[in-house]
Amino acid sequence: PPPRGGCSFPVVHRKAHRSRAMAVAAGGQPQCFNHIPNYNTSGQQHHRLPFKDKSYLLQEDVRHHKWLEQPTGVRSRSELMQARQIGRVPDASYDLDRDGAIGQMDMFVSRQFDKEGGPR
Repeated sequence: PPPRGGCSFPVVHRKAHRSRAMAVAAGGQPQCFNHIPNYNTSGQQHHRLPFKDKSYLLQEDVRHHKWLEQPTGVRSRSELMQARQIGRVPDASYDLDRDGAIGQMDMFVSRQFDKEGGPR
């Protein structure tokens, strides 16, 4: 009997599973739209169960809170690195001895009294 979802994959040799998976990955049509490739923890396609049936997700209301949030304003890795670097720059109020530079002692003492506990 076919598994839940109505699609059946005949038991064939592992090489045939790999070639079917490679054809699907190359843009070919899968045999069933509810079956997706199943990978192991090493990133290889599973040897015994190369495809998983995900038809039950069509009836469920799957919403993750991260999917519903607005996307961040960072569009590239260089923008992300710049934003992180700007976030590490301490505030001018951390310069306790008013010499124009924030040294290790200024940073340590200022962080002890900062309510947020960080540079920004």
